[in-house]
Amino acid sequence: MKPSPRIKVLRVIARMNVGGPAIHVVNLTAGLDPTRFESRLVTGTENPGEGSLMDLALEHHIQPIVIPEMVGQLSLKPRDLKALIALYRLIRREQPHIVHTHAAKPGVLGRLAARLAGAPIVVHTFHGHILHGYYRPLISRLLRWMERLLARGSDRIIAVSEQVKQDLVRYRVAPAGKISVIPLGFDLEPFLDSAQHRGALFRELGLTNGARLVGIVGRIFPIKNHQLFLEAAARVAAEEPHARFLVVGDGILREAMEACARGLAIADRVTFTGWRRDLPRIYPDLDVLVVSSRNEGTPVSAIEAMAAGCPVVATRVGGLPDLIDDGKTGHLVPSEDAGALAAAILRVLRDREAARTVAQAAREQVSRRFLVRRLTGDMERLYEELLGEKGIVTTQGRVVGSEVLKRSFDVLLSGLGLVLSAPVWGMIALAVKLQDGGPVFFPQQRWGRHQTRFGVLKFRTMIPNASAAAASVQATENDPRITPVGRLLRATALDELPQLLNIWRGEMSFVGPRALPINERQGREENADVPDDKIPGFQERLQVRPGLTGIAQIFAPRDVARRNKFRYDLLYIRRRSFRLDLKLVLLSFWITFRGAWERREGKF
Repeated sequence: MKPSPRIKVLRVIARMNVGGPAIHVVNLTAGLDPTRFESRLVTGTENPGEGSLMDLALEHHIQPIVIPEMVGQLSLKPRDLKALIALYRLIRREQPHIVHTHAAKPGVLGRLAARLAGAPIVVHTFHGHILHGYYRPLISRLLRWMERLLARGSDRIIAVSEQVKQDLVRYRVAPAGKISVIPLGFDLEPFLDSAQHRGALFRELGLTNGARLVGIVGRIFPIKNHQLFLEAAARVAAEEPHARFLVVGDGILREAMEACARGLAIADRVTFTGWRRDLPRIYPDLDVLVVSSRNEGTPVSAIEAMAAGCPVVATRVGGLPDLIDDGKTGHLVPSEDAGALAAAILRVLRDREAARTVAQAAREQVSRRFLVRRLTGDMERLYEELLGEKGIVTTQGRVVGSEVLKRSFDVLLSGLGLVLSAPVWGMIALAVKLQDGGPVFFPQQRWGRHQTRFGVLKFRTMIPNASAAAASVQATENDPRITPVGRLLRATALDELPQLLNIWRGEMSFVGPRALPINERQGREENADVPDDKIPGFQERLQVRPGLTGIAQIFAPRDVARRNKFRYDLLYIRRRSFRLDLKLVLLSFWITFRGAWERREGKF
């Protein structure tokens, strides 16, 4: 494909029904840098009772292309063939660089049409999945088989959470290396500032200040399991006389759930509101937001509630354990357990101080992780990476060409290094073994690009079982766990030599932010044991390949706090280029030659 002014993206979703996927595609279509990307949104029609967010698209100056025959249902009908033909003709006419499909039905029709029309790059996002929990076992097996075939024709699969990715790997939809985790991103300001609306919902419903309000927000649909919510509500009502319950949303099961509330004798304490667009007025007056789903990707209602400072109680399914740290940023209970759900709700209602602490921690977490500017930045970098891999260059896409050079350099130099360093591997392995008879290698799991996980090997530099010998896993100055051979290897960085394999495989690059060990404890972050993912910049630095060396490794003092090292990493991400990479590689060779990597100050 010849160079063109901007990267053209055709985004396909089945329908603009009320829910997270529709908000997500609007944010992406409107939020990508317009100087580099041209985005078109294609949608079908909503099912009865689902509500529509078409007005949200129009508010963001998006005029979706509507294909009426595309409907988000599992069944295959003649209209699906019409939708496939319409998509094929649209892709042939628009000639996009990237076709990006979202959710199940457009994932089938959109990816088939894209490949038939010769689209250069095809991407699909799983906002959850229907691989279990939706249909009978036989149909679920057929769906998994179909998704495996479609994944083979996709250049990249995106999961909205690590748990969704793990499910896709477990069901053999695609290998882990083909799946990138890009969390959702939203405009959370209305929810972060929603305290100003406190009391409005109480006045609307005619509730007294002593009432305790428990809510659920979303489609009234089988997978959302509103029946479990109502069964738990009946148990809560029996013990908490001031409890009231709010069901926000609509769907095919609304009448059935209203009948369920009557059958449980709580109809006078349950209010069904239908769809509401003023959710920043809803969450501030809820004492608890409940997610009772049988399966989920990353529920938008939970993120919005957390941003508004409303405690969340949810079932432990899908991507919810990635969103909620049980007991710290919310509460998780087993699926289909009304007793456990009711008990968790009651704990929140009865211990207000603990609820405030959990809600504040949740608010801080989502305000860092789920902002729309992070989402659009992640997606822009992924698109440019895929364009680089395909050798597609746009007149605005200089980073794309740089990525091609960077990857070619990595493959060439790592391959050459593996061949030439083979004798050195043998000498180091012998020295490590003779030192104390322990294992030669030290394996670690590390964070990769887009929150993938990969394994690395290092030549062991510490005594065997060093993790049990000290409070902090990471080495400190004059650390007694480091062996004499280990000190030499660390000073010259030769302990990192096996990571040439990771570079050659594409899990790492020669230059980039350090590949952080998963769950490594630092013990030095302002004298607090701060997890890496709680440090500002963690998510941003995972949007490029981690490196063997980089600005932080070369210029930052050895024992500087990790939050400061992250600032060096973010500086590299903003200024990265192939020329900068060459300079950093040369400086790294010089430090290795001088044996200065372990110096606490001044490596030059």
